[in-house]
Amino acid sequence: MKNSDPQTIQRQHAADLLASLTDRQTEVMEHAAAHLPNKEIARKLGLSPSTIEQRFQYVKAKLETSDRASTIREYVRLRTICGKTAYGFSHLDPEPELDQFQSQDAVQDDRAARPNKAADDYSSLDFPPSRLEVLDGKYGPWWRFLVIFTIAFTIAATALIVTAISVTMGDIL
Repeated sequence: MKNSDPQTIQRQHAADLLASLTDRQTEVMEHAAAHLPNKEIARKLGLSPSTIEQRFQYVKAKLETSDRASTIREYVRLRTICGKTAYGFSHLDPEPELDQFQSQDAVQDDRAARPNKAADDYSSLDFPPSRLEVLDGKYGPWWRFLVIFTIAFTIAATALIVTAISVTMGDIL
């Protein structure tokens, strides 16, 4: 006999919807749920923003939502129903050891002054974008090609000039 409890049915429906998403779609939604724009998600995953948008559109169709905000809200709601966190793993900071001269009030003040450790630990895994990535995001991939070509041309021209100078110096001496 099937369980007809409304919460069980809702949980099963949410699990089925989440299971219909591919791993890559889920990965995009996890980043979107963390309030990252498509360009930032693309940078983190090493994909183009259009690929991220395409995966987002597939998720939007599967969850039957109309826009980005409602898709993210629905995804987070489904994750919550299934008992999963939508923002990755959560953890508590370990209790600091008290020095014999440190009071409990000082520990409380230190905790209030510290930023959220979970966010710091996650963001410390990411490297800041390189100058080429910044140019790529701002001007597109052709700009990156132009910069690399210019650098290569400058190096080749410098090598030719150095060779010409050394040949001329060899003739003089």
